[in-house]
Amino acid sequence: MERWHVTLLCLVAAGAGVILAPSLGAPALPTPPPLLPVAPPEDGLLALDARLDQSAALPWSDGTRHLVVTVTAPDTDHERVPVDVALVVDTSGSMGAEGKIEAARAAADELIDALRPGDRFALVTFDDQARVLLPSEVFDGDAARLHRMVESLHDDGGTNLWDGLQLGHDQLGAFDGPRKVLVVSDGIANIGETRPDAFASIVQEWSARGITSSTIGLGRDFNETLLERMADAARSEEHTSE
Repeated sequence: MERWHVTLLCLVAAGAGVILAPSLGAPALPTPPPLLPVAPPEDGLLALDARLDQSAALPWSDGTRHLVVTVTAPDTDHERVPVDVALVVDTSGSMGAEGKIEAARAAADELIDALRPGDRFALVTFDDQARVLLPSEVFDGDAARLHRMVESLHDDGGTNLWDGLQLGHDQLGAFDGPRKVLVVSDGIANIGETRPDAFASIVQEWSARGITSSTIGLGRDFNETLLERMADAARSEEHTSE
């Protein structure tokens, strides 16, 4: 089993765990709480750490705070098996809001840093059209080259999620190990196929052939219905095929 670090950004309303400052003079931002290291998990259990992005909410603000939740799995001496992964990144215009494109780059960089010799990796982007930025190749240890590709990603155009998903799948060939399509997007599909049922159907079909699909939804406006249907379809097929 490998070690996974998952950081989730959740929105919480002010008042739920937020200290309201009764009287603040100048409209200065509250001091963020210190980012202390997460204690290592014990006895094979997951460690969960949660903290707010600010220690107080300004009375004249919109009351929105961000909760950062970090889940840490225990270390293991076992080496994971090589994986064949196609990363599909949304670079459409809607990704320019709320720092979504920056978050997408950060997620891509973290995945690249987790690659090991023997893994296969492909990078696909989509806006109006889907493009293969990097055809599937065996990771040679040159993470810096892949990070430069990620750094070049920028937001523009519409959201052709369907073609991006399909092109990512096409990068996965015969492989003696797990094959995965990972989509990083706000899910606001507006070009080509957009029906959640269609996405769920194709993901379920791939899962039956041993290709898993995962989604990371970005932004407060992400299309929860579409991305959740994709995730549910992948899980249900995995469960029935076991």
